[in-house]
Amino acid sequence: MIAPIARQALPSEPASPARPQLGSDVFLKLLVAQMRTQNPLEPQKGTEFVSQLAQLNTVEQLVAIRAELAAMRQQAAPVRAAAASPAARNPQS
Repeated sequence: MIAPIARQALPSEPASPARPQLGSDVFLKLLVAQMRTQNPLEPQKGTEFVSQLAQLNTVEQLVAIRAELAAMRQQAAPVRAAAASPAARNPQS
């Protein structure tokens, strides 16, 4: 059974130092190295290979989603700032 994910607020700035990001090129290099060094008498199962390719696709999609969310956050920053200003909370009639 899969446990539900708790909702968490996303900070505007990361609290911890940035970790180095491994891109899809590193993943593909590792996959190719794995294929080259596998035992020819016991090759990797096709389902395992397809699973790894699906994981790569998922990671690429998540990276794209993260980039889109960052762009949306930047576009929304002026609106949030204007909404948080005292003039927006107490409009003068």
